[in-house]
Amino acid sequence: MIYTGSSNGLSFPSPGACIYCGDAAMPRSREHIIPYSLSGNWVIQDASCASCADITSKIEARCSRGFFSEIRTHLELSTRRKKRRPEALVITEVSKSGEIQFSLPVKDHPYRFTTVDLEPCTYLGGKDASETTHVRAVAIKFQQDYERRISLLGSGSFAHDSKIDYLALYALLAKIAHAYAAAELGHGSYQPLLLDVIYGKPVPVSTYIGGTGVIGEMTPWNVIHRCRVFKEDILGIQHILCDVQLFSNLGAPIYRIAVGRSINAC
Repeated sequence: MIYTGSSNGLSFPSPGACIYCGDAAMPRSREHIIPYSLSGNWVIQDASCASCADITSKIEARCSRGFFSEIRTHLELSTRRKKRRPEALVITEVSKSGEIQFSLPVKDHPYRFTTVDLEPCTYLGGKDASETTHVRAVAIKFQQDYERRISLLGSGSFAHDSKIDYLALYALLAKIAHAYAAAELGHGSYQPLLLDVIYGKPVPVSTYIGGTGVIGEMTPWNVIHRCRVFKEDILGIQHILCDVQLFSNLGAPIYRIAVGRSINAC
């Protein structure tokens, strides 16, 4: 089990090649298993070539600067641009006449973290990849003074901008699971299943990435995320699976990702 976001980080040794494309000749940079922008502090040394680092950085940016931007501000997660951290956030008042957006100081901004719960991935759930899978929005109220913040706004109805970039979220989960498995089990120890998702190829992303149905299981406040990797037989073949819980300190959903097939099982 790996717990990230706690006070002490961990450094995994270089795998000797890019953990994504396998190139061993080009220079490589260290790879955060969970993005630095989400306060991930577990890294693999010399693990990502420039080309793959560019791809995974864009995935992380879409999430961190998009639908995770407000939770990052409220939890004061890591940023390399501290001077640009927002001092106010937008909220929308909804009425019969329409919607009005206005800004509030972060200390007064009422916020519920909106994320999604997923069905089990089709690879594990016995469904055909072409079958429709469903997602369910989950709103997590974590501010102890949330009601006070709401009361400051009056009697209207208010909404948060909770638009989720699903493809970016799936790609981020794939990147985290693949990197963590490579760190724990060793690059090349399994036949990867997630590279097409990470590279943005047109594949049914719910084939390998899904949910567990577990919501509300919380870690201590200083443990922001957690992952675990384990092996399981699927149709007689040993597979590598990874559970990823982003914002475990809020009790967010736990996702289960099929990372690869064990080499000795292929």
